[in-house]
Amino acid sequence: MAARIKWDARNYEKRLQRATVAAVGGAAIFLETKVKEALNKGDGRIKPSKPGTPPHKRTGTLGRSITALPALIKGKRVSSKVGTNLIYGAVHEHGSITNNTPQRSFLASTARKEQDVIVRSIKKIIAKRMKKK
Repeated sequence: MAARIKWDARNYEKRLQRATVAAVGGAAIFLETKVKEALNKGDGRIKPSKPGTPPHKRTGTLGRSITALPALIKGKRVSSKVGTNLIYGAVHEHGSITNNTPQRSFLASTARKEQDVIVRSIKKIIAKRMKKK
């Protein structure tokens, strides 16, 4: 007598992919919120923030421009993007020799600061979704 084991890898892969898309999308939304919080400091005065720290809020336009794009599947990778479409956002993020503007990172610095929370969250969401049938 023998036991028969049946495994449908395609179904498992689809479930894992859906779980990963949900987790990465959720992480992007979390990061969007944290970046907006980092940019929400300052009281509208002209005094710039210290180099190496996120720029102070003046009008709030940069903070309002921060968006998280939906998670996308490309091959076996799932990714999302969080960012701004404003040129001066890139100038603050990376600095500019031309404009004599020091780097005032708000995207990469927040992502690094929240990295552990994001990784734990992604793992937790995937594990939770994979347990469901």
